[in-house]
Amino acid sequence: MLAAEDARWTRFRRPCQVVQVEVVGIAAVAERLGEIPAERLLSLLSDVLREETRESDLYARSSQWRIQGFLPEQEPGGGPLYEERVRDGFRRRLGPDLPLGLLVGIAAPPVSGGLSEALDVAERTMGPGSALPAGPASAALEPAAPAPAPTVPASSAPAGTTDDGRSTTVRGGLVELGLLHKDGLITDEEYRLKRVEILGRL
Repeated sequence: MLAAEDARWTRFRRPCQVVQVEVVGIAAVAERLGEIPAERLLSLLSDVLREETRESDLYARSSQWRIQGFLPEQEPGGGPLYEERVRDGFRRRLGPDLPLGLLVGIAAPPVSGGLSEALDVAERTMGPGSALPAGPASAALEPAAPAPAPTVPASSAPAGTTDDGRSTTVRGGLVELGLLHKDGLITDEEYRLKRVEILGRL
């Protein structure tokens, strides 16, 4: 199917995008809890993709825990809306008690390339945040330059804490995040996103 659509893109240059989707931490779930819970998460993701996207969108399991998709006739500006719909559908079905998110990468083929290049870009841009910005495909496909590492001044604080006494360990970060959420200082969505980010460091 990809070979046929790649040929169509090369000949007609009809708009299209590809997507890479994976549940955050699903490999760790399989390793620690077994493959049955991980397969159930993947099945839930498959249901979301089938129900929340167009019938013309095509999907396949490209590796043990990854799903790839081809979105025919989709302009680059549709990527963020597509991503939002899939993320919201996954959150609704999973429920608030399991704050697991999705890694999503979307890309259009470059003018001088094809679907394989777009899939590579989609994989590099997979993240728990927002989709690629809308705009010309060539601009969206430019990989961002890595940010320089921040300079951290020497500190006299004890190991595992910042100068103001806050914990820098994963467990300490989760505890502090829970307290902020309990006190109403951050929203449910902020709590969910930050928790996924912290757990992603494991």
